[in-house]
Amino acid sequence: MIIFADKSISTGLTGDDLEAIELLLHRETEFLDRARYDEWLALFTDDCRYWVPARKDQTDPVNEISLFYEDRDLMEMRISRIQHPRAHSLDHPVTTSHVTGDRVIEAVNTDRGELMITTRFQVIEHQQGEQRLFAGVYRYHLRREGEGFKISLKRVDLINCDAYFEPLQVFI
Repeated sequence: MIIFADKSISTGLTGDDLEAIELLLHRETEFLDRARYDEWLALFTDDCRYWVPARKDQTDPVNEISLFYEDRDLMEMRISRIQHPRAHSLDHPVTTSHVTGDRVIEAVNTDRGELMITTRFQVIEHQQGEQRLFAGVYRYHLRREGEGFKISLKRVDLINCDAYFEPLQVFI
């Protein structure tokens, strides 16, 4: 469900737009859970970013350390590595299950066709009998492209972003 953070937000979004946004964000996590990474990446703009800050309220992904700060090329490289048949760390595949809450439209820039949406999440990751739980807030920056929308930035704010992590191999 999509809700508005502030009733005064002037969106210019139609019911069809809201339905398309809901479907886009559903597909985003569904493709991750099904390890359909090429289809997942197709949901992103050509100049996209995937960012997992290393501290709360981090504002600069370039001059501060992040757990991940990837452009499309790096995202493609990671997908290639994950899917490579000789990726020894993935002899036992990583599987995930994403659960998200209501999507909240936080801001809209109708002139640029962009909007920012947040949603709380929990992700269970399973590999070789071990499970890990991740939780926090997704911050999606969407941009209108053609008849629909694509993700220009996915920011993953983990509640324990400053904790020690075993290697993170798949996208959260």
